[in-house]
Amino acid sequence: MSDKERDVVIAIAENNGDISVADLKEKLEMDNNNFSTYRDTLIKSGIATNNAYGKISLALPLFKDYIKEYYI
Repeated sequence: MSDKERDVVIAIAENNGDISVADLKEKLEMDNNNFSTYRDTLIKSGIATNNAYGKISLALPLFKDYIKEYYI
């Protein structure tokens, strides 16, 4: 994972593995173009999912606990 992808995953994990895209972009101070690149990469790699419109969450069970333990 790149540094920015790691930042996105950490921000999602800090919000219990589920956050709205608008809140996440605001928290990371990213615009639509930058964020969509990292979101698409995480979804294609199977780390994140966007099951609901406007939301992004971690796809792997207990991955948020791993992130919290080792990165936060």
